[in-house]
Amino acid sequence: MELSIPTKTVTYKFVDGTESTAIVSDELAAIIAQLDKEEKNNNRSETRRHTSLEWLSKRKDTEIVDRGVNLEADFILREDIITLRKAMEFLTPDQKELVYKRLYERKSFVEIAKEYGVSRQAIKDRFTKIINKLKKVFESSGVE
Repeated sequence: MELSIPTKTVTYKFVDGTESTAIVSDELAAIIAQLDKEEKNNNRSETRRHTSLEWLSKRKDTEIVDRGVNLEADFILREDIITLRKAMEFLTPDQKELVYKRLYERKSFVEIAKEYGVSRQAIKDRFTKIINKLKKVFESSGVE
């Protein structure tokens, strides 16, 4: 193996601002140059990414944060859903079935009344009782 004679001068700049100069072989100089090039490209990519985010945030027609999202309303809605699920536990199986048919299957009072063989008014009265029961549970839990 043949050793090459140092022929290149390389200057290294430290973070604290000091510099150090060394004479190195052509092979080592090429490696150092390649590492410097890679570091420069990495820094450039990072700078480009940050710059583009800053540019976007300064534009009046572009928002990074979706202002249409109301986090407080979403949180309250989730809390209401949790309370509703707990309130549903106070209903009998027949009452739960009526709520399911009316709200989830979107059946009319007439359709449900035909299934049960009772009048529309009877189903409407049952449903009103269920809603009032759920309201009481909501009120007792502090939900408006």
